[in-house]
Amino acid sequence: NDFYQMNLLAPGAMTAQDILTRYDVVICALGYESRARYLAETLGLCGELKLALGFGDSKTHGYQDNRRYFEASDFEIRESSDDVFLGSTRARLEQFLLERSLSFPDRRDVSVCLDISSFSRIRLAYLVDLIVDISVSNPIRLHVIYSIACFSPPDRDDVPIRTAAPVTENYAGWSVKLDLPTVAVVGLGYEHRKALGAVEYLQADEIWVFDPYSPILEYREALNSANDSLLEAVPNAKKIDYDVMNPHDLFVRLESLVYGLVRESRPVV
Repeated sequence: NDFYQMNLLAPGAMTAQDILTRYDVVICALGYESRARYLAETLGLCGELKLALGFGDSKTHGYQDNRRYFEASDFEIRESSDDVFLGSTRARLEQFLLERSLSFPDRRDVSVCLDISSFSRIRLAYLVDLIVDISVSNPIRLHVIYSIACFSPPDRDDVPIRTAAPVTENYAGWSVKLDLPTVAVVGLGYEHRKALGAVEYLQADEIWVFDPYSPILEYREALNSANDSLLEAVPNAKKIDYDVMNPHDLFVRLESLVYGLVRESRPVV
């Protein structure tokens, strides 16, 4: 298993009572990690529409076991490339909402459970955008769940950054005050000097780092090794620790920092 078996619910976020016995929509990733099905299986997620969204490739490791579970659990299997993922998923959700509105014209609210454990960044961004769009006409109760991965070493130490850009255009912005200094707000990972490469690419005047603490202690040594140069260059006052098991607290800290920085600088997260 490539997931960490522990308490299913993060402190300060959802409680066991928050998990619904049935959702309108359940969305999971169909990937090669065994944790792709772990929460759906463990929590027994039920829904009117259950989607297992595949990537179209990387059908190795635990992929076939995941697919068999999702098929046996009445998930719709939908595989696509990133190019058509958003359009295909949007069309299916809009079809479901239309059919539901015809059957239950008085119901506009939608309950959605989204398991982000195995989605790529771009697909997660697409799904967030899509849910925001749908919420304009359908009030949404959204539960986001995540299964933390067990430690495994990074694949390689020498892979260069090939793309440096917002994950999608909806996550891009441009300041009208071009004379303000650029500030990099960087989340540390354990990929070798990747965070440092991002900072150098931005040529930032100031750097803030968010340093994750995981219940899986093997990450600590790997993360320190991957970011040794950057950690030495950033003063302690601009290092913010956070608990990976408490995403709500991370959001509050990040939002507070950015709102403070944007008054006198151009922060890039």
